[in-house]
Amino acid sequence: MFAGLRRYQRIIMAIAAIAIIPPFVIYFSPTGQQSFGGGPEADWGRLDGRPISTDEFLSAQKEAFLRMRVYTGQWPSDNERLTEFTYQQLLIISQLKEHGIKAGESAVARQALAFGLNDMDVFMKNIPRNALQISKADVMRFIEHETGFRELSHLVSAGSQLVPPREVEERFNRQHEEFVVETVFFTGSSYTNSLVLNDETLARHYTNYQSSYRLPERLQVAYVEIPKSNFFAQADASLTALTNLEAIIEQAYQSGGGTNFNDPKNPGVILNEKDAKAKIREDIRGQQALRSAYNRASEVADKMMTQEQLTLPLFEQSMNEAKQEVRVTSPFQRGKLPPELDGVPVELSPRLFELTNASAAIFPMPIMGENAVYLLAAKNRLPSQTEPFLVVKSKVAEDYLRTEGGSLATQAGTAFHSALTNDLSAGKSFAESAASHRHRVETLPPFSLSTETLPELEGRMDIGQLKNALMNLTNGAVSRFIYTRGGGAVVKLRERRPPAVAIKGDRFANFVQDEKFRRINEALGGWFDRLAQARLQRPASQRDAEAAQPPAAN
Repeated sequence: MFAGLRRYQRIIMAIAAIAIIPPFVIYFSPTGQQSFGGGPEADWGRLDGRPISTDEFLSAQKEAFLRMRVYTGQWPSDNERLTEFTYQQLLIISQLKEHGIKAGESAVARQALAFGLNDMDVFMKNIPRNALQISKADVMRFIEHETGFRELSHLVSAGSQLVPPREVEERFNRQHEEFVVETVFFTGSSYTNSLVLNDETLARHYTNYQSSYRLPERLQVAYVEIPKSNFFAQADASLTALTNLEAIIEQAYQSGGGTNFNDPKNPGVILNEKDAKAKIREDIRGQQALRSAYNRASEVADKMMTQEQLTLPLFEQSMNEAKQEVRVTSPFQRGKLPPELDGVPVELSPRLFELTNASAAIFPMPIMGENAVYLLAAKNRLPSQTEPFLVVKSKVAEDYLRTEGGSLATQAGTAFHSALTNDLSAGKSFAESAASHRHRVETLPPFSLSTETLPELEGRMDIGQLKNALMNLTNGAVSRFIYTRGGGAVVKLRERRPPAVAIKGDRFANFVQDEKFRRINEALGGWFDRLAQARLQRPASQRDAEAAQPPAAN
């Protein structure tokens, strides 16, 4: 339930006032409404047996909005995740009260500086428009609660910070012992020479796998692009009037670690101090210009949103009156975005598919990209369709070779494993058996469970599959046939080696620290889950929706 909290528990993201670029933000409310005045009290669930009031929920929601920015580095753009964080925040606030934890002024001040919040006025200006109407009091309350939560975390996880030396050393040795492995690979590309490619064969494959050549529903949106370059002059004037600009640049440079600024054209090169500060200045200039573009787009959007029927003709007419050119994107499917919307978060995609082509065609607010701000409206909805054979013939040929080649490789691999079992019983070695069946044995470079990639496996096998196959093998033992996407492999574990002294010297201290954090996170996560189950009851509508979900696959 609280995986989001555990996932971001160790991430410390600075909310630097000069570095906040608000992406698209929607006025969130768990009911999808924007007004809570009047009428009966909404059902937000129960906490500690009592109903959660609307004021209580919305106050926690504002803190959750800020918390997501701290732990994810982005302003929230997902209503469901914001709601999840809101219930987390309600539990945190409840526990702070129950344990009598109230952060002192000095601790709160230090936490604010850790978040880069040394100028409240500048920070408030950078909170996205329509973002729950967050006030200075909301920000300070969030920092106070966050400071208290860190104290609470220490109390909850105190016992878990003790790491038994023998246990952690055993875990380190398991993670870093080296495997020396001999392998025979069976890859589909090695078995395609015997396959015949003709129209009849390809047409049959196309028919058998026709669903693979079906295009999903796609969308085209009409859009207006307001580039930040139109506002550079305005940004330059604002920066000229900023008396503490050099101090802001210096703070950003020091906060970034000084030597951590890379050349954007050559990422492997570290910029010197002069060039790094010039880049920071240019970034600030770009952010200021982008905010001005956002404000201009908001003026146009606000005028449109006063109308009841948010139709495509209204969008086109409004853009014409605002002297903005309307263009149309290339078709895109749900979960993706077209290249025309440069730098726009892909999370926007499902929201665009919720637009209709009738009275709700216009997206209700500007969307911020990398170098421009966009106004959008649904234009064309293209239904799902199967692509004709002649259009995808070349892809069908590639798929046929991959599928049939992989099948032949699998057959060869299973046949070899069967013969190998008999050969080993007869006293032959792994290498001798492979040679007698005309298969090549490869010895892989030594690797461990902590190894993330192995170039020799690329395109042939996932390193996770190889690790799993070796877990229960003893020295000299041979694996079963390991099925892969394009064929498979048979491996022999020649030997396990203890971690090299140099590796242990370089990595052991960090491993102990990581182990401590892992235990802390497990303790906090378990505590939160137990707390939620015992103290928190979701609204009836959410419980019904969760009950309707199919069970997760094992």
